[in-house]
Amino acid sequence: MGKFLNAIENFFRNSVSPIFVLLLFASFALWYITKLDYDYTTDIPVRVNLDGYKFKVQCTAEGRGSDLVAHRFNMVDRTKLTFSRVIHAPLATDSCEIVLSPSSLMNAIATTYPDIRILSIGIVPNIRIDQKEVVEE
Repeated sequence: MGKFLNAIENFFRNSVSPIFVLLLFASFALWYITKLDYDYTTDIPVRVNLDGYKFKVQCTAEGRGSDLVAHRFNMVDRTKLTFSRVIHAPLATDSCEIVLSPSSLMNAIATTYPDIRILSIGIVPNIRIDQKEVVEE
């Protein structure tokens, strides 16, 4: 194993120029930047703060690659909503839980992200009135 690693090290030291490696890295970076201008569809996790009740919802979104990367890695976090923007009702079996309408929640999330288009929304958890952190993943 040591002879094999020495042979690879000697190959790179004698045959590959550092300028070549630098230009290879620069070409990869430029290629990646140009690919981010295309439109993509992907799933992104959205952290929602609904009047202090925090939970995550998985959304299918469509948009430019750079915008989706920014949202995916939470560089942009604008999902502070109020109960007046989301249709909700108390759960019939438990008066301490609130059921949110998925379509109204999707519309409320979509208005907070004008640069991407929200196509669908995942499972929406019920909100317990006595509990602030609903889903923490």
